Amino acid sequence: MGFIPISIKNHENHDTFDILWYIGKLCNFDCTYCSPELHDNISNHRSLAELLEAWTKLKKISSGKRKVISISGGEPTLNPHLLDFFQALKTDGQPPYKIILTTNGSKSADYYCKALKLVDHITISIHFESINQDRYLKLVNDLSKNEIESRKIKLNLMCDPGRIPDLKKFIAKIDPLNVPYIIRRIRPTLGAVNPEPIYENDEIDFFTKSDPAYLAKRTRDIEINYIHGDIYRNEMTSIEFFNLNGLSSFKGWKCDAGVNSLTIWSNGDLKRCEKVSLEYGGPLNIYRDEISEITLGPITCPSETCVCIADVAISKYNPNY
Repeated sequence: MGFIPISIKNHENHDTFDILWYIGKLCNFDCTYCSPELHDNISNHRSLAELLEAWTKLKKISSGKRKVISISGGEPTLNPHLLDFFQALKTDGQPPYKIILTTNGSKSADYYCKALKLVDHITISIHFESINQDRYLKLVNDLSKNEIESRKIKLNLMCDPGRIPDLKKFIAKIDPLNVPYIIRRIRPTLGAVNPEPIYENDEIDFFTKSDPAYLAKRTRDIEINYIHGDIYRNEMTSIEFFNLNGLSSFKGWKCDAGVNSLTIWSNGDLKRCEKVSLEYGGPLNIYRDEISEITLGPITCPSETCVCIADVAISKYNPNY
């Protein structure tokens, strides 16, 4: 056995508080690898009043840190109040914070151009089992024409088993547009009967042996510390490459989930991460409960696998080393 990872340090969120907010379950796609806990085609929208009241509560949490708010779903752009909500955040008058929108790209280029004026960046997830490639190529091309706004656009290329040929064709066509992208290896679905997507050996080789510059045109670096016998080494590496190599199991590790970040489930429940509820004198719900300053320490990870890339990137360490 070679070097094994024993700790992850995310230096980016040292002075920030990261909020992953699933504002609703309603989605117009039905991707096979997306959990029913994250999407359906029947849920109601949160009203603008509910979202603004929740934001007022969130401002009380870690009030001394800059907030990074990642809005996701379901498909968040289906909520008719979303742009009004972003406008309210933009004019809030509080200390600066960063707003990120993750979407399946099913809205028009005009809609996304309006959103780009209100948020810091938009991540478009390309779900190859659900899309018309020509339509999405036109969308990316239209959005890339505005040089300033196009810098705010990033693509997640969701590569489930059997989709690598589609993926390669898409990359060949978007490469001239210089839009940053990351190839996403599908992780186990939350609550799935089959816990691990089944990739063929040549597909695993594609993820682990391809040129890193091809696999990701944008990266987020984290510090990984390794051990092999009595030898320690550390390196700055991309969390995307770490994940593409299938390294997302941290059961028994001490993790900072909830220390500098939290997740808001579509029903409003607060969680330390996607698999661990936030208990602070009992469960908390952003729409139902009063929320004040929350101070939490690390937890021992109870899960076999991180199902969210944001959770993989949280600082953590193996207490056995």
